[in-house]
Amino acid sequence: MLRIDRSREGGRIAVRVLLHPGVDPRELLISRVDETVLLSHPRGDRPLRRISFGAPVDAARLTVELGAGEIVLSAPAAGPAPLAVRPGVAPQSRLRRLRGRWRGLLDRLTAAWRGGTRA
Repeated sequence: MLRIDRSREGGRIAVRVLLHPGVDPRELLISRVDETVLLSHPRGDRPLRRISFGAPVDAARLTVELGAGEIVLSAPAAGPAPLAVRPGVAPQSRLRRLRGRWRGLLDRLTAAWRGGTRA
């Protein structure tokens, strides 16, 4: 294996396994043990690689896609899918903006009055 990438696509967790050049993904045996996937060679006596999804998945609904030099394993997440959170500040209401303007005007008038009476 050259590289293993994990990603979340919607409610599914995907693992992309990039193989060395010249390795045919159809020659590998793929077996599932609980929430772990074992990749092994048919002539080998032990697994080449043990791959975990990194989060609880519904292993019964595992899908395997074979491509040129890669294997993509995906399964739906067993728990609730996380929601995307976009940080930001809520826009101010019209009343709040108006209050801010009046407060600024009042502060300027107060400062001018205090400055004018002391001089």
